[in-house]
Amino acid sequence: LCTAGAYKGGSFPIRDGEELVIGRDSALSQIVVTAAAKVSRRHCGIRYSALDNRYIVTDYSTNGTTLGDGTRLQPMTPTPVARGTVLIVGDHENQFKLS
Repeated sequence: LCTAGAYKGGSFPIRDGEELVIGRDSALSQIVVTAAAKVSRRHCGIRYSALDNRYIVTDYSTNGTTLGDGTRLQPMTPTPVARGTVLIVGDHENQFKLS
């Protein structure tokens, strides 16, 4: 669910095991964010694991991906996060709640 930014109010379903990519390049990303500062062509990927009932987020960017609590994800490292976590892409203008 997008809570801030160009897609505010929109929701993007993720099927179990599939990756949804956020970035500014439509050839590399399913959610395309073109007007935001510091968003990479392939910024981050989100997977949902029904078995664990949690998300796995991987930061592919050069500028970083941050969680709502201020935690900066390690680049290229799949990071498990709980449902309800807020994901910040770019300079806080694009936020997604993983619910």
